[in-house]
Amino acid sequence: MNKFINLVVLTFFISTVLAQVKTERSNKIIIIDGKKIYLHIVKAGQTLYSISKVYNVSQKNIYKENNIFTSGIKSGQVLKIPFITEGQSDKADYSTHKVEKGETLYSISRKYNVSINDIILHNSAAKYNINVGQIIKIPNLEKGNFEFQDDNYFYHTVISGESLFSLSQLYGSTIEQIKLTNSDAKKGLKVGQVLKISKINYDNTERLPISYDNTPNSNFHRYSNLYFETPNVTPCNRFVYNSSKKFNIALMLPFNLYRNTITSGEYEDEDDKLFYKNTRRFYEFYEGALVAVQQLKTQGLSLNLFVYDTENSPAKVKQIISKPEFSNIDLIIGPVYSKNIKIVGNFAKTHKINLISPLSKKNIVLKNNPFIFEVMPSDVMKIKKTSDFLCRIYDTCIVIVHNGSKKEKEKIDIYKKKLVKSFSSRKDIKEVVLKNINYNKGGISAIRNALSPGLKNIIIIPSNSEVFITKVIKNLHELTKKYEIILIGEPSWELHKNINHSYLKKLSFHYVSSFYIDYDNWRVKSFLNKYRDIYRTEPSLYAFEGYDIMNYFLNAIKQYGRNFQFCLSPYDKLPNRKGIIFDFNFERTGINNGFENNSIHILQYNENFKLEKTNK
Repeated sequence: MNKFINLVVLTFFISTVLAQVKTERSNKIIIIDGKKIYLHIVKAGQTLYSISKVYNVSQKNIYKENNIFTSGIKSGQVLKIPFITEGQSDKADYSTHKVEKGETLYSISRKYNVSINDIILHNSAAKYNINVGQIIKIPNLEKGNFEFQDDNYFYHTVISGESLFSLSQLYGSTIEQIKLTNSDAKKGLKVGQVLKISKINYDNTERLPISYDNTPNSNFHRYSNLYFETPNVTPCNRFVYNSSKKFNIALMLPFNLYRNTITSGEYEDEDDKLFYKNTRRFYEFYEGALVAVQQLKTQGLSLNLFVYDTENSPAKVKQIISKPEFSNIDLIIGPVYSKNIKIVGNFAKTHKINLISPLSKKNIVLKNNPFIFEVMPSDVMKIKKTSDFLCRIYDTCIVIVHNGSKKEKEKIDIYKKKLVKSFSSRKDIKEVVLKNINYNKGGISAIRNALSPGLKNIIIIPSNSEVFITKVIKNLHELTKKYEIILIGEPSWELHKNINHSYLKKLSFHYVSSFYIDYDNWRVKSFLNKYRDIYRTEPSLYAFEGYDIMNYFLNAIKQYGRNFQFCLSPYDKLPNRKGIIFDFNFERTGINNGFENNSIHILQYNENFKLEKTNK
């Protein structure tokens, strides 16, 4: 029995010694406003007290320097420590005050020029009330080495206009919970009143281990033996264009020509009263495509353009591909919707014709069909590119904020996989720490708890709900006073009327987009002039898309022939890889699959509230 007790005591002693982490001064010193500042990276097991002792700096001053007055420190956090030479220190220093009749915390705070919070944090008995004759400590804020920390509560000083409801929303608490910890709040709030509000932790912190796999990725977009072994297939470097040969190009779009010839008055119940079922965009796409065709013809490309109205009907699509001329098609652009892409895709696979899916984002159509090109990157590809971008930002804290919906949780699962994959290129990181917050439960206080002073805090919000986004953005904006935040959102936020764009700028708002138009670019200006000359109007987004897609793939077929799928890579010599709205960089999604465009723009507001690319 004695041996067992001795073993337990020894084990406890060893574990206690091992738990102690030696704290040493950092050798990294910077100058801020003419003052020397240490940069100290907190290690697991270090406390504010141990750090203050090593640097001979008060805990209070460390709290003030890093804007963490009422919260603890965390492993990995970067602290700014005021520079104190050896032999100097700022020891604790208090004065005392005996409460007299008629005095309040407010009057005492004014007398000593300290906040009510400062008095409460050093006098726990004063949190609820003070009594005549009570001795309270008044902290000297310039010299104090105060050893306090409250990880369980926020202390909030009431300001004009605040209510129990607004505070419950701000801290993710309830009115009943605030009343429970503040008995004097039951009668109503008063300006200057200090409330103790419980910290409710609704975040789900996950540590995702990184597996370093040095196996090179299979490169599916370069030359392949899938078809070069087939007779009459010409490799890229042997193709020479001959203008006497005309390429046959099929453009398949759901124009719904018959219905759109009916008087526009028939469409009073439509969003766009001039066009049937939102078909205007396909006419605009066609107009942009014709500008590219005209341009390529002047540059010596011979082609026949066959334009088909699919009417978004599978029966109509089957009728079109059964036409005699369709067996001689060299390139198919369209159709638009997945059900029709599948039908035409089977035809293209059988006849070995490249098919371009211009607007669909569902890369499921690429599976087991190596002849389909998808121009619009899928949501999964966008998340992958976002993760690659975040990997390049050092010293980050990643927080995902969601509303608990099934769709957003599915996106979060994708983020987890892609972040681990992207961060595997960072040999200095062993795991990805991801903080997952349900805002509807935790509110802004849960986000505040998750953020780290001294680090870049990446907040990802995978939501398109305008009501939800507007509420979160307004509260996040307040946190920029203490934290450096980079907000990752969705392109649809640009269209939300209730979001304050100055808030987005302050939050360093970024989003990923398939397209970007730089109106200062000479190629964009050239397209605008040609389009205006022909159509006497301004081009829509779909007109830009039609031009870029037609221009890129007609140049590809001219440069490499109808089997250009073997030739498009990050290293090819095609001059228009960067379009006026898209960038093009295709790769196979699998050895027997089609190609997905993986070029994505990462956009951010500049100083003039203009969107610009950060991944130029």
